Amino acid sequence: MRDIKNGFIDIHTHVIPHVDDGAANSAVSMKMIDMAYKQGVRKIVATPHYEVDKYDENQEIIHEYFYKLKDMAVKNYPDFEMFLGNEVYYSYGVVDKILSGEINTMAGSRYVLMEFSPGDVYKYIREGVLDVINAGFMPIIAHVERYENVFNSRDNMEELRNVGAYMQVNSKSVAGQGGFFRGRKVLKYIREGYIDFIATDAHSTGRRAPDIEGCLNVLRKKFDNDTIRKLMIENPKRVIENKLI
Repeated sequence: MRDIKNGFIDIHTHVIPHVDDGAANSAVSMKMIDMAYKQGVRKIVATPHYEVDKYDENQEIIHEYFYKLKDMAVKNYPDFEMFLGNEVYYSYGVVDKILSGEINTMAGSRYVLMEFSPGDVYKYIREGVLDVINAGFMPIIAHVERYENVFNSRDNMEELRNVGAYMQVNSKSVAGQGGFFRGRKVLKYIREGYIDFIATDAHSTGRRAPDIEGCLNVLRKKFDNDTIRKLMIENPKRVIENKLI
């Protein structure tokens, strides 16, 4: 069966310039899009950080730069699409801001990309996930491999999935760039069906570039095309279309 070469959808990127710790300017943003496109990415969700008292007063700026960047990208690549979201650092009360529209859901859908601190206790993460679910949204836990109190417990991973959370891992972790043991566990969880999305979490053109080639090299050795398509095309497409996975 022939390898999948393009059509990939990246649901976690920090490509909008001037709004968080991602792209420093529009030139960097376009280079990131160039890199992604050449590796077969055809749709991205731009997910600038939202964090109370840090990245919480820049929604007008986000929208302004997002649409400028989107216009530039489409001029260069007519078949390339961009959508807007936020990576939401969970804290008590943040759900009210999602409900009020102060925070962008994923492409205007019911999906919300959620971030926690790596050392957060499991009980707090579970409460945050349920807080979002009870408000009528579908949480995607960003780079779940970073949260030791979730990722190091199959029981906790399974419980969060059972209550309605989805799991995203970073492409570099799949490629083993987050460490050998983490990479091995990521692949194990993919095999066991715990992972729903692979995304880049790209911030720049350097160490945190939108690189999926290394990830794809590993996936093609370990999994079939159906698994790759599910994690990097079909499930992300359902997010954009606001459909259940």
